[in-house]
Amino acid sequence: MPEPIINTIKDLVEHSDIELKEDTILPICHTSRWDILINDIIPNGNKLRPTEENDYGEELLFFFYGKAKYIPENDVKNIYEVYDPFTLVFNLKDNVREIHRLVVFDSGGFPKYKIGIRREHFELIDCDENILKKLVTIFFGNNDNYLDGKMSPVLNPSDFPFCGAFKEYCILGENVNKTQKPTEYGEQAITFEIQFKEFKLNESLVAAVIPDIAFSSEASRKQCKTVFGDIKFEPYTTDTQIKSYINMSDKVKEKIKQM
Repeated sequence: MPEPIINTIKDLVEHSDIELKEDTILPICHTSRWDILINDIIPNGNKLRPTEENDYGEELLFFFYGKAKYIPENDVKNIYEVYDPFTLVFNLKDNVREIHRLVVFDSGGFPKYKIGIRREHFELIDCDENILKKLVTIFFGNNDNYLDGKMSPVLNPSDFPFCGAFKEYCILGENVNKTQKPTEYGEQAITFEIQFKEFKLNESLVAAVIPDIAFSSEASRKQCKTVFGDIKFEPYTTDTQIKSYINMSDKVKEKIKQM
């Protein structure tokens, strides 16, 4: 039987024989602005609401694996000055089989990455714990490197000349590690995106990282407990819009490393 041709990230994961470096999978994070919580999530019975306003034309919920790296373009320009971001952190273990699609970067930012390979080559439809561990091992070596945004491939892209997605993603990782502009071409570019059609929210929520202005009094803390229940909510320091995203992201990483 001939050797398979490694053409896509899916092929790379399926046919690469590497030793897994991690026994655990990370939680997933859903990041948005505070007004989305007020206008959409709480009125929807405290449930995330799928949206069709995406490049896939499907009703989807978007999460990042182990991180809170999403920075909307409008917020980059500091158009929103009132509504700071928040992140909900969920245990993935009970929901991993329900993953609809995994993309090895922020799919919404794909056009600005100027990648010549089709987006589908970076996507996986079928996903399980082993695939997540294998992706982290292939591109980052271990969970700590992934959480710190330090790409360190354990495979050599030159050994897979037909897998343009592997080569392009490694180049993207090199550029991210060099850049000093996290809002333009930063770590969100090499953060695994996980998409769901539906997601069981209440049973899987393990933490909420929220702006400190929403946690500033006894009354507001009681309100937060009403919304988030008995799960741990962590305030982060608000600042300018961009710094709020960065402060929140750092708080999420700190929390996940403690889990």
